[in-house]
Amino acid sequence: MEGEGLNRRIAGKGTQAVERADARSYDRYRKERGRTEMSIIGAYMVPHPPMIIPAVGRGSEKQIEKTIRAYEAVAEEIAALKPETILLSSPHAVMYADYFHISPGAGASGSFARFGAPQVNF
Repeated sequence: MEGEGLNRRIAGKGTQAVERADARSYDRYRKERGRTEMSIIGAYMVPHPPMIIPAVGRGSEKQIEKTIRAYEAVAEEIAALKPETILLSSPHAVMYADYFHISPGAGASGSFARFGAPQVNF
C-alpha cells in the first residue's frame, strides 16, 4: 500500500487530505488514532461436497480424490502462512445483499444428519 492508493484510503476514511503517504506515515497515522489493521495474506475457495466426509460418502469419496488432495494442499498452505485469524464464509450462512455478517460467537456447530450421518458433528 504505497502512494496514490494509500492516499485514497486515508482520505476516504474522512480524515484530512494527505498529499503523500508512505507505509511509515500511514503506520504513524494508525497508531496516533488508535487504529489497527490486518492484512489478508491468503484466500481460498473450495467446493464442499458432503460426500467428502467418509461417513456420508461411504466409499464414494474416492470419486472426488482430486478434491480431497486439493483440500490437503490448501491446509498445508494455510498452516505455512501461520495466520493470526481465519475467516470462513459459507453460502449456507446468514447472507445480506449489502454487507457481510460476522458472527460474534466463539464457534459454530453442525451435523451431517441431513446427509444420513447423524453421528458426525462439528
